Amino acid sequence: MIKFFQTRQAVRNAKDILRQANHLRNIREDMMRDADLNKLSESENALKEAIRAGDLSNIEKESETLLTCLNKIIPVGRPSALAENFEILVVAVVVAMGFRTYFIQPFKIPTGSMEPTLNGIHAEAHTNPTFMDKLPMKCLKWLAYGEWYIEVRVKEDGVLSNLAETTSDETGMYWYVGNRRYTVPRGAKPRFYSGTVLKKGEILWSGTMTTGDHVFVDKVRWNFARPKRGEVMVFSTQGIKTLPEGTHYIKRLIGLPNETVSVVPPNILINGNVVKDAEGIVRIEQQKPGYEAGYTLPYGYSCYISSTSDVKQLGPSDYFPLGDNTQNSRDGRYWGTVPARNMIGPAFLVYWPYSQRWGHIR
Repeated sequence: MIKFFQTRQAVRNAKDILRQANHLRNIREDMMRDADLNKLSESENALKEAIRAGDLSNIEKESETLLTCLNKIIPVGRPSALAENFEILVVAVVVAMGFRTYFIQPFKIPTGSMEPTLNGIHAEAHTNPTFMDKLPMKCLKWLAYGEWYIEVRVKEDGVLSNLAETTSDETGMYWYVGNRRYTVPRGAKPRFYSGTVLKKGEILWSGTMTTGDHVFVDKVRWNFARPKRGEVMVFSTQGIKTLPEGTHYIKRLIGLPNETVSVVPPNILINGNVVKDAEGIVRIEQQKPGYEAGYTLPYGYSCYISSTSDVKQLGPSDYFPLGDNTQNSRDGRYWGTVPARNMIGPAFLVYWPYSQRWGHIR
């Protein structure tokens, strides 16, 4: 009886060794020497014959022979430090991609619609660079604070074109001196008047470009709990009229399904009452430092909410968002509500760059 169980265990081990040999053949057969390949085949066949015969001692013997053969073809050795580090890096990337897809997603603040809660990309003009604004120290400054000093110098003599005709795209604004085009940050103010003759080497614009806050978004929480008023929400623009497709916006969650919403500066009214149960909203309504404008009505006509008399009824799966900086925010006042299917999750942490906003988002 004991021999029966020993034989069965030996057969299991032998079959496992055969699977390893087959795997080796599949991935390295084209690189193996003929002699090694023939030896491997002979050892495999001998072990298979021993398994068919059911001879315990022969199974153990041929198993050991095949293992020896495998070790000669691929000697067991310690991988190099470079290989180990590469494997760790690959695992880290895979884990990070999994977290990004299913749990936590990074998001960059591109505009100033949430200031001063969250800062977007912005530029500050100045002409007094410090030691930290020169290479190589400026690289460390950027890594820590997301700030990068820029000087745009004129490359050849020319006349500064009419700045009223300035063009722009996602990378910045374009100014022209003579026939040359120069890129400056969005919102940059000129140091010279249109028509000024500029000499080669003169500084057209200089200052510090600061990256927008980078935040983490919790993609799990709203699968188990309903979104709460006052959370900083990230949502997809897919299917929302007048918004660009295939991107994401970040705003503060104001109105919940089946509520009525209206804007009576500087307050938000939910079901006819001023909001008092959400810290982030109350801070703006009370016009605390940095939020002096409170909540304002939008400019122009044909808006979703355009006057204090506009009271909007939200549907059973509608959410209403506003920027914290409503004077510079294209939000629900203009285009309306966000359907539940577009909701991604709440932004909960500023992880870069380091500033007074670093850490938990309120």
